[in-house]
Formats: sequence, structure tokens, C-alpha cells
Amino acid sequence: GDHEAVADDSVSIVDSVSYTGLTPGKEYTLTGTLVDKEAGKPIQSDGRDVTSTVAFTPEAPSGSVDVTFEFDGSALGGHAVVVFESLKQDGEEVASHADIDDEGQTVELVPPETPPATPPSEEHDGGKLPQTGDTASLLPAGLATAAAACVAAAVAIRRGKGVGADGEVDDEAVVEA
Repeated sequence: GDHEAVADDSVSIVDSVSYTGLTPGKEYTLTGTLVDKEAGKPIQSDGRDVTSTVAFTPEAPSGSVDVTFEFDGSALGGHAVVVFESLKQDGEEVASHADIDDEGQTVELVPPETPPATPPSEEHDGGKLPQTGDTASLLPAGLATAAAACVAAAVAIRRGKGVGADGEVDDEAVVEA
């Protein structure tokens, strides 16, 4: 699905938050925290909670801002993480979203696929590249290259949300500022 990321040593999740009703010219701070769905606690990478904070000053009452999380997720294969958000102005929280069961905020971290080892045989000369006119099939080399590219790819998840009058960040809400 589109709410999946490969749990490798370089995971990137981008949370795109749409807002309405903010005061132009005033600085806001949006902080996101990744929470392990099963444990109900923030996930950790390198001994620290995985958080991301963005300060922004809206030019108009409506717009959007991205919060990017980059972390080592190699130990998190099979876990689901949920994005919690807090929006502050002058140190005061004006909106938040912290629903552990929100599927729209959940990203499944899937273990990276390991390409099967191809043992050397008479047909495949143990890693020798096929030569022009060589009868060796290009398919195994192509599949190994495609699998390596899939494992190495960074994943960015984008999810649009609004900030509701009740302070909840969700898909359809509006904040009255």
C-alpha cells in the first residue's frame, strides 16, 4: 500500500500538513513524533525519540507545511508507526493530533527484501557479466539489479491533513484562529 516504508538504515517519511485559519505573519511551530502503534511509545533511533520540528510563518490563513522524519529504521521491520502532531504559537499549543488508531496517520515499516542468492552453475559463470554473443540470460542480472534498487530506495510518504477548530489535525477540518 501507499502507507508503507522499507525498514532500512535510511527511512524518510514526509508528513504534509494542510492548515486553514492561521494568522498570517505569526510564527508557528509544528512538531511531529513517530509513535510505535503496538507499544504506544515514541520510536527511537540512535537512542533518541524520532521527532521533527518545523517553524513557519504563514503568508496566508491557508496553506501547508511538510514535516520530514529521517531515521535508521533497520530494527523496526514489521512495526507500524503513527504520526502524532502538535502545533504551537508563542509556546502555547493551538492544535494537536495524537490518535494511535488513525489509519491515515499510520505507516507500516516492512522489512527489506533480500534477493535470493544465485549459485554458480554451468549456465551462469558465478557473477561473470554476459558478453556480446554470450548465451547467458540477462534476466537474473536484471532481477538482482531491480531488487537492489528496491532495497536502496528511500521512501517518502505524503499525507495531507487540515487543522480542525477542535485542535485536531485531520483530513477535513478547519481551524478558527
